[in-house]
Amino acid sequence: MTPSGAGLRRAALLAVSFALLVWLWHDVGGGALASLLRELDAAWFGAALFLFVPTTLVTAWRWQIVAADTRVLGLGEALRMVLAASAANLFLPAKLGDVGKGAFLAEGPDGGGRAEGLALALFEKLADVAALAFWMVVACFFLPPVREAEQIAFVVGLGIVSSFGILCLVPIGGGSADDESDEAGVIRRAFRGVALLRANPRRFALVLASSLLLWGLHLLQFQCAAWAAASDAAPAFLASRIPMAIFVGLLPISFAGVGTRDAALLYLLGPFLGEPVALALGAFATLRYLVPAAAGMLSISGFGPSRAG
Repeated sequence: MTPSGAGLRRAALLAVSFALLVWLWHDVGGGALASLLRELDAAWFGAALFLFVPTTLVTAWRWQIVAADTRVLGLGEALRMVLAASAANLFLPAKLGDVGKGAFLAEGPDGGGRAEGLALALFEKLADVAALAFWMVVACFFLPPVREAEQIAFVVGLGIVSSFGILCLVPIGGGSADDESDEAGVIRRAFRGVALLRANPRRFALVLASSLLLWGLHLLQFQCAAWAAASDAAPAFLASRIPMAIFVGLLPISFAGVGTRDAALLYLLGPFLGEPVALALGAFATLRYLVPAAAGMLSISGFGPSRAG
């Protein structure tokens, strides 16, 4: 895509997000939402903001583990990569910035290290999706299976977790450093890092466990934000529905999921928590993108073609 084409696409996504937000906020009533935001419980909202720290650190620690066979990273360097990826997520659909950070692992000019890093980052992203789906399935066990949304969440979540489990069991080959430098050789080397990771049971288990911990913290962050809005929503209820809204937000039809994710939260949570609370959680979901992205803007300048090999 040409730069002008990319700019037009970004403008179109921004327009979709803006139109959706205007429609949603007008439909609910900006006054009711503004009143709710003014009355937020400071302690619970502060707890939600504090959780940015452990979630970011766990993400960086996991990236250290994932990348260990390709490049040994210090926690500080892994953290800079994670924050830079968060900034890129504002401009790439479906949080592809998280996958793009794999390019920072490139070790040479032939593209082999870059391809391997991208494959590792993609695997990490799939682990994220599976971990979020896992918590969604677990939450459904604590809710009465009488509402259609919970039934859909359970089936979809179980399908995602099962698919990821099968993916983890499928044998894959990894190319060696002596592979030819044609496209086939680069593809084989791309899976080398994933193969080495899966061959180390301890490290592989740490990646899966840290993914579950990470998304447990993310859902706890949403729960704290809901409590800040004086909502008495049960944790299991939020954990069964917020993942569905996050998945909707990954669809590349709006800017960073803004608007589409809000509409999904309004549909899924509005009838039970009240529409102002649902939209407030939508605004918080957007804040969860903006805070790491703002920190990541300072990290992007540290990476470039010269460092990426």
